[in-house]
Amino acid sequence: MSTEKISNKELERKFIEDGSYIFGEVLDADRADELYKEILKTRKFDSSLFMSEEYYLKNKNHLSTNPNAKTTLLNRFEKELEFFSKDEYIQGF
Repeated sequence: MSTEKISNKELERKFIEDGSYIFGEVLDADRADELYKEILKTRKFDSSLFMSEEYYLKNKNHLSTNPNAKTTLLNRFEKELEFFSKDEYIQGF
């Protein structure tokens, strides 16, 4: 795992310049892979994930049709995500 720390200012500059910033391998890859596989088991990740335009337009109320803080899939994995959310390196940003 990489432990090289970049300053927030440098990170911001690189992000603006390149449109992204690759942190490198800062997390446990095995835990990330395990979590990824568990997430894939929850549903199909294909076109069926989205409403058709026809279905969307038939509904008069378009509120709460997108994920939000209460309905996001990641809420199911709060405990499993702690290796990421509580990581000292990540929290430094």
